[in-house]
Amino acid sequence: MQNAPSLDSMFDLLPVGAYRTTVDGRLLRANAALVRLHGFETEAEMLTSANEKGTRVYADPNRRIEFIEQMLAENRVINFVSAGFRRKTLEPIWISENAHVVYDDNGEVLYFEGTVEDITRRQESEQKLAASERRYRALTERAQLATAIVTADGLVLYASPGIEQLFGVTPDDFVGQNIFDSMHADDLSEHRAELRSVSTRTNTGRESVARHLHTDGSYRYLASLGKDCSDDPAVGGIVLNWRDVTDSTVARRRLVELAQTDALTGLNNRAHFEQICEARLLDVVTAGKNQRFAMLFIDLNRFKLVNDAHGHSIGDGVLRHVADRLRRAVRPEHTLARLGGDEFAVLIPITEPADGADAAQHLLREFVEPVPVRGMTFDLGASIGFAVFPDDASTFHKLLAYADLAMFAAKAHGTSSVERFESTMATRARNQLSVANDLRFAVERGELFASYQPIVNIETGQWQGVEALARWQHPVRGLLMPADFIATAEEQRLIGRVGREIARLAIAQVALWSERFKAPMRLTINVSVHQLRDGDFADFLLATLAEHNLPARRLFVEVTESVLVEADDVSVNTLTRLRAADVRVVLDDLGAGYSSLAYLKRLRIDLVKLDRSFIEGLPDRRTDVAIVRALSTLARTLGIHVVGEGVETAAQAQFLREEGVIYGQGYFFDRPMPASEIEHRLATGVNRISHESGRLR
Repeated sequence: MQNAPSLDSMFDLLPVGAYRTTVDGRLLRANAALVRLHGFETEAEMLTSANEKGTRVYADPNRRIEFIEQMLAENRVINFVSAGFRRKTLEPIWISENAHVVYDDNGEVLYFEGTVEDITRRQESEQKLAASERRYRALTERAQLATAIVTADGLVLYASPGIEQLFGVTPDDFVGQNIFDSMHADDLSEHRAELRSVSTRTNTGRESVARHLHTDGSYRYLASLGKDCSDDPAVGGIVLNWRDVTDSTVARRRLVELAQTDALTGLNNRAHFEQICEARLLDVVTAGKNQRFAMLFIDLNRFKLVNDAHGHSIGDGVLRHVADRLRRAVRPEHTLARLGGDEFAVLIPITEPADGADAAQHLLREFVEPVPVRGMTFDLGASIGFAVFPDDASTFHKLLAYADLAMFAAKAHGTSSVERFESTMATRARNQLSVANDLRFAVERGELFASYQPIVNIETGQWQGVEALARWQHPVRGLLMPADFIATAEEQRLIGRVGREIARLAIAQVALWSERFKAPMRLTINVSVHQLRDGDFADFLLATLAEHNLPARRLFVEVTESVLVEADDVSVNTLTRLRAADVRVVLDDLGAGYSSLAYLKRLRIDLVKLDRSFIEGLPDRRTDVAIVRALSTLARTLGIHVVGEGVETAAQAQFLREEGVIYGQGYFFDRPMPASEIEHRLATGVNRISHESGRLR
């Protein structure tokens, strides 16, 4: 513990500034040196000014807190350097403090006592020196500069010390070598010519970059600039200045690579593919060459199922594997790219259009074997469309667009197949685009309506309900059937609006008939996978049923097997919610494909429709007889009712009745009809079928 000094004269005579302050910062004493440091004339003047409220000593207010904390913790500070101000002029200065705590006999703090030194000049000098050192390091650490004097043939006459860093050999060993000995073979021709132009003083005066082999086995990108000093006896050759630009060159090339390649597969991306293809096509046109190209557009089948069932990580693995297969299958003169999603494209030089089909079939064979990813295998297949330059199109964009249209035609086959572009495809595409544009406003204009086809009890001939079928009264094209616009509605994501409108109209209509004619009719509506994926669709249906007082058990939502195959968790949840509310679920086209039995087991299906392709062969075609008999027996065993769809003859109806199929639907019973006709039939009681005549009675 220190005691307060008794010789104040020593305090006053110190050559550096000295002070005494209270813990809270009130200045008690200031010697003459400190008074001068802060620009005052007398100690009294300084004490008065310093103790005014708001007076700052430190540039950073937190510095005062740090000073007090250190003093109280360690009883002193040593060389406490801070940015501050001259108290009178507020001129910025740097100060260094040394101080200690003075206690009384009871151990209480009397004051802080210390010295203050103006170190502004020293601090500024140190800062300038540090800045200079940083600049020097910035200029030299990565510069990697070297100089050599060489002959016009590249023989080294002199080498500076920097040569060792760039080439890995000492300057002495570098002398006598030829600069082209270490140069990459691909750069030799250009840089031999450059050195000759320097020797003849016809060079551009710009740096040139070449790859040189370092002794560590790596290639360095070295930028060189030469000047012919052969006329100077002190030099006697060409002066070459080298600098290492490896990092910047590699980074620049990496950026170019990232801009040109697909990050997932490493193939050309769409933008770079376009650049390459346009250049190749332009070269043919400009040079007047007799050269054809086939543009192949490849789309994976069932890829979306993989993504939905297993997630994007597995899906990405599939895409990488497919890209590797395609990369191995194409030739060096082919240009391969991933366009996005599960779409790929290849530009292939060909002689005859038939060569395009052969090339497409060759690539299609790459999809015969399943794709293995993380212990799983996926049987995908692909659809390939192609168009021929210049036969089908003379520009890149048209060529790719036409190949895309052909791909969709191939995909329509349902199996892996190849299609070449035909002009009718473009006409059909333009028509679909026009339909899509008009369809966006069809709901608001009230152009959509429902036709109704009865579903009958085959045994009694009595109507059991109706299926609502979408119709569109187009203001220009006239009456459009589902085949004219439903596929377009699905592609353009308009099916949700269309489906809701038909469901709204049909529920309201059937509820009206049920009330007016006291007929507990059932209503069947068709639902797409896009509607099932709408999280609000179940709420919409249930709210519409409640609005029109139609019991949920009277509504049957009909889905195809293909819809169930594409169903994700949201779709299944939608069906589950509807089923829990007593809405019934119908599986359409039973036996047409996919894995019907799995879905009969997985979901609560109330009713199945036998695919019309089996009905048309009854009762004479043995295979159809066997299939219908087996499927109807299976459904009955599972407690599921069966509808024979597409019944057109009395013989077909009779066979289904004998096999225990309860319900039938088709032209034999009734064609789809407008709501007014259904209402007339109900009003007149003409809603039964005579099996003998096939006519209503």
